[in-house]
Amino acid sequence: MLRIGLLLFLALGAGVTAFAQDADPRGEMAVSERTVVDPSKKFFNEGNAAFKSRDYKGALAAYQKSIEANPKNAKAHFGAGLAQRKLRKPKLALAALDQAIALDPKYAKALSARAAVKTDLRDYDGAIADYRSALELRPKDARTYFKLALVLDKKGSPKEAIAAYQKAVEIKPNYAKAYKNMGLLYEKLGNTTQAIQAFRSACEKSSSDASACTKWAENLSKARRYAEAEKAADKALKRKPNDAYALVTLGEALEGQRLYEAAMEKYKQAQNDPTWGATATYKIDALKKKRG
Repeated sequence: MLRIGLLLFLALGAGVTAFAQDADPRGEMAVSERTVVDPSKKFFNEGNAAFKSRDYKGALAAYQKSIEANPKNAKAHFGAGLAQRKLRKPKLALAALDQAIALDPKYAKALSARAAVKTDLRDYDGAIADYRSALELRPKDARTYFKLALVLDKKGSPKEAIAAYQKAVEIKPNYAKAYKNMGLLYEKLGNTTQAIQAFRSACEKSSSDASACTKWAENLSKARRYAEAEKAADKALKRKPNDAYALVTLGEALEGQRLYEAAMEKYKQAQNDPTWGATATYKIDALKKKRG
């Protein structure tokens, strides 16, 4: 009898416990978490979406709301700087990027963006300093080396620019644009041998750039390596058929090999081009005189 009473007591206790759990007024709130929306982040994301859609005014408005919600949001100041630059307001862009960097001195992207704005304002020394600071933070950034080289070239420092392009291709061996720009600088400095090597790399590492192949051919002809120049010009024309620049360059390579009829044919194909037509006509006249 005592045992039956004990079992009955335990059963009633379990029922009361179960009832208490079922009747808990908190329900699911006891295990769920509230989602807290950060307004600054929300507006920042809206700004990014507008920027991606090229709605730069809308992006700027959203970034400014993000800054109002949190003045210490360095990313929002960065976004505002990019938007102001797109809106062609470089001084306002510079002010926004200054603020982003003041809040986060190690913000490499903001340093690179500010360098681009300083380049717009022709403050080349300031741009170079910012790019170098960004590279201290991100030393393996090939694109920043490329941009640094562009500014060094604008400043009139071609050898330093070449060194920056060389760093870019060390980091990114298939960087065809860096090789091409390097070739142009070597050409400007009168270093045909190095120009040939750079343009060859630019041509071979790109599957579509015809002009890099033509520049390679042009410099090969300067070095009187006409058979190689012919092959390089042919490669350019495979990428861009009937390109007048490549046709004239191919004509020069053929003429160098004394293949005068073939050279004349190429010059004539380029004769009606608005840019290269005058050069082609000059080449035709000169070749006629040469042949008597």
